[in-house]
Amino acid sequence: MKSNQPLVSIIIPAYNEAKLIARAIKSAQQQDMHDIEIIVVDDCSTDKTPNIVSKLALKDTRIKLYSLDCNQGTFNARLHGINNAVGKYISFLDADDTIDHDTISSLVATAQKNDADIVEMGYKANCVFHKINAYAPKRSLEIHKFSDILINKKISPSMCSKIYRRGLITSCNLVPYRCSYGEDFIFNIQLMNYVNKFAVLEEQKYNYNLGNTGFDCLLRWNDIKILYQLISSLSQIKENPQYANIITKNLYDDLIGNIALQLFNPFKSIQSIKKWLTTEINSIFWHDISKRLSPQINLNDINMLISHGKQRLKAERKNYFIYLITSIFKQ
Repeated sequence: MKSNQPLVSIIIPAYNEAKLIARAIKSAQQQDMHDIEIIVVDDCSTDKTPNIVSKLALKDTRIKLYSLDCNQGTFNARLHGINNAVGKYISFLDADDTIDHDTISSLVATAQKNDADIVEMGYKANCVFHKINAYAPKRSLEIHKFSDILINKKISPSMCSKIYRRGLITSCNLVPYRCSYGEDFIFNIQLMNYVNKFAVLEEQKYNYNLGNTGFDCLLRWNDIKILYQLISSLSQIKENPQYANIITKNLYDDLIGNIALQLFNPFKSIQSIKKWLTTEINSIFWHDISKRLSPQINLNDINMLISHGKQRLKAERKNYFIYLITSIFKQ
C-alpha cells in the first residue's frame, strides 16, 4: 500500500517576493518527481506574496502556506518550514530562484544510491550583466569528511545547493539566529559533526538569481564580523582549534577583500582607508583574533594590509568593475 506521505519537502522562505514567488513555486511543481510537498513560509510580507501562494495552493494540494506573525529572517522562516515538514528529505529553494525539472529526482537518486545524509549539487548563477556557470562539485569530494570540505570552502556553504535527510536535521539541536549574511554557512556548521555520509551530484541543477553581483557581501563589513562572532560561539568550532584557525584566516581574507573594494572606490582616499584600518585593527574584536593568526601576519602593519588589498584589487578588477556598474544602476 502506497503511503500518502511525501518523500521530499521543498521549503521556500518568502518575504515581499510577489514578483518572483510564483516562478519559484512553479519550478517546484514541475518536478518530474510528484511525491513532494512544497512548504512556503511567508515571513510577514507586506506585499501580495501570501495571496499569490494561496491562489496557487487552491490548485495544487502539495503547496502548503505558513504565515509568520512577525518578520523573523530567512533562517527562522526555514526552521519553521523544517518543523512542519514530513518528507524523508528536505531541500531549500529561495523565492527568487528556480530549479531544473529533474533536480529533486536526481538528488534523491544520488542520496539513496549512496545512503547519504547530504547531497551537494552544482548551480548556475545569473547576474544582471553576465551569466556564470558558477559551480560544479567533483565526485572526489566524497572521500573527505563533510566538516573538512565545508570549513575549507571546498563546497558551497549554501543550503539551496543540497538535499538533506530530515532525520539529520532534527537530530541536531539547532541554535536559532538571525543575521543578514552567512546564515547558510552557520546552518551547515551546526550539522557537520552529525553527517555520516556525504555524496555529490556533479550536474548544475539549481538556478540562482543574484540580481546584481556576488560582491555586495564584501562591503557589509559589520555583517561579516557578526557572522564571525556567531560562528566562533558554536561548540563545533570552539571544540576544534584547527577549524577555528581556518575560520580566522577566512576572516582576514574578507578584510583584505574589503580593503580592495575601498581602494576601488574613487571617492575614498588612501588616508581615509588607513584611518579606518587603524581604528579597526586597534579594536577589541581584532585584539582577540590576532592571537589565532599566524606570526607572518602583522595586523599593525597598515601599509602591508593596503598592499595586500592592492594585490586583490589587481586580480579581481573585472569583478569590481561589474560591482561598480551594478551599484550605479541600483541608485
